[in-house]
Amino acid sequence: MQQSIIRRRSSIAKLVLDFPWTKTKEDIVDFFHVEESKGLSQERVKRDLERYGPNELPVEEVCIFLTAALGLPESLIPVQLLWVNLVTDGLPATALGFNPPDLDIMERPPRNPKESLITPWLFFRYMAVGTYVGAGTVGASCWWYVSYHDGPLLSWTQLKHHFKCRGGGKEWEDIDCDVFDDPHPMTMALSVLVTIEMLNALNSLSENQSLLKMPPWYNKYLLFAIALSMSLHMMILYIPMFNTVFQICPLTWEEWFAVLKISFPVVLLDETLKFVARRYVDKTETGTGFLHGVISLLILWGLYAVLLIYSPIFNSWAGFTHHPLGNTTTYTTVDHKNLDL
Repeated sequence: MQQSIIRRRSSIAKLVLDFPWTKTKEDIVDFFHVEESKGLSQERVKRDLERYGPNELPVEEVCIFLTAALGLPESLIPVQLLWVNLVTDGLPATALGFNPPDLDIMERPPRNPKESLITPWLFFRYMAVGTYVGAGTVGASCWWYVSYHDGPLLSWTQLKHHFKCRGGGKEWEDIDCDVFDDPHPMTMALSVLVTIEMLNALNSLSENQSLLKMPPWYNKYLLFAIALSMSLHMMILYIPMFNTVFQICPLTWEEWFAVLKISFPVVLLDETLKFVARRYVDKTETGTGFLHGVISLLILWGLYAVLLIYSPIFNSWAGFTHHPLGNTTTYTTVDHKNLDL
């Protein structure tokens, strides 16, 4: 690969030397700077589209589709979605404008002028990540209802038919129906969505380079923006006044641990898609680079699998079929509609 790059650059240099206006070494350097700037401009346009465009489109649609198709309780309400848009599309999206160029920007072949900015592969990546974000958001809400030991521990059937609870029936005898007004499930869903979007901002540091090669501190502005956005999210979680406005509540350490475990796979998913792009789409990773990429992916996925195996959240997913009578805990809920804001 190095030899092909050398030949490519040598041919470009020879072509430049044949230009009548090329007289000095500085002219050649300027030519390469221009070519690098062109690649950087195209890369930044793509990155902006990646941040503002299709990767976020399926999120709300997937949430709405899953809750409606499966008959699940509402995961997010409009004011919470507005908050997500404010937090994720504000500071982190602005900070992405300070991203450095990709490490392999001069190794890529010229872009086909007939090719659209959003290629079929990029569209697939956006849809894959967006679908996981939506599914993870709904899954976090379901986890609290079905799997969390301090939750109601409902069966999957009870959760799907939650609207029948207040009508009575044998399967609802020991269930406090006020549990479906509890703010914890929405808080879990909202926190997972915000956390995933922050991790997705880190994924957007480079189109195809792994975070192991281009770590987050390559863009310190992005780290600051993520820290500030998460601080704002903590503010609405732990200040009672905002709890009332957003219909959420504080989370425990165990719930936050579940949020992180549900959110982190978006990094693993995007790392896998980046590896496929480098290897099979752009074809810039061969030899030892390919081997290192495979080993890195296996280690990351393996560590996450071990974490799930020995983690309470993995074992507690059995709640989808167990706990037929659920948890008999009585829940005290707040009537947000009648509160004087």
